[in-house]
Amino acid sequence: MRMMLVTAAFLMVSNAAFAQEQVAPEQQPRCWLGSTSYSPGATVRAGEGVMLCTPSFVWETSKAAASGCVFEQKFFNTGAVHEGNECQPDGTWATISKPDQK
Repeated sequence: MRMMLVTAAFLMVSNAAFAQEQVAPEQQPRCWLGSTSYSPGATVRAGEGVMLCTPSFVWETSKAAASGCVFEQKFFNTGAVHEGNECQPDGTWATISKPDQK
């Protein structure tokens, strides 16, 4: 019984310490593009090229493929189809051609 009390006390102290070390999601630093936030490693087309969110939460130009495309403040994965357009690996949208209807 005494061992269980010691173990329970240890777990309570450990959990309290762990909770203090964690940062609430809304307080974690992020890279921002408009009103959308991204984690380090994310690649998104911005302007004329693809940008990478660095571990220091700064956008840098990248030669990597984009993780997806942005349309009206919403993020879509590469290959996603939205309103007749497909998200390309360079972060741009391409119109999907419809087969000729006969």
